[in-house]
Amino acid sequence: AENVSLRGALDQVEYGVVLLDKELRAQFINRAFRRIWKLPDEKAETKPPFVALMYHGRDTHAFDVPDNELAAYVAERVALVRAGNSKPLDIRLANKEVLRFQCKALPDGGRVLSYLSVTDLFRHAEALETLATVDGMTSVYNRRYFLELAEGEWARFRRYNRPLSLMLLDIDHFKSVNDCFGHDVGVAV
Repeated sequence: AENVSLRGALDQVEYGVVLLDKELRAQFINRAFRRIWKLPDEKAETKPPFVALMYHGRDTHAFDVPDNELAAYVAERVALVRAGNSKPLDIRLANKEVLRFQCKALPDGGRVLSYLSVTDLFRHAEALETLATVDGMTSVYNRRYFLELAEGEWARFRRYNRPLSLMLLDIDHFKSVNDCFGHDVGVAV
């Protein structure tokens, strides 16, 4: 009865949960995981090994990973779960969602896997990055971004001892373009 209640409760949470035994076979896959990965109930009920779940993601083109890198991607994720690596990992999906994956090793040798959507966090972080690096009026990278790029290029110049050039343009009397044609034209120029 306790086991049934626990499974029922895990089926109600909004994040994906998979319980693996020590052979890394799925003993439980909650509804959220099935929905996120479009895993049919029939397939989930067969208690598939973790690698089969990864192959399902590969075969349904769920991962935002180039085709030539998929085999290595799957192998790396299986190795992480096998090792019981508990470091959170962000997984980008082809549908532009981002899941925070975490694996926890259990005392009996099994694993509990969780998949939490962090898409909104990533979108907000990207929006903040844009606000911090792009001028709102011109949509051109700002001084801060230029200095970051310049610092990286300077480091590369010093590391590889290659030529480095910097070109600056200054348009004389540019204010007259804005005054004559308006700021929209000035921004476009």
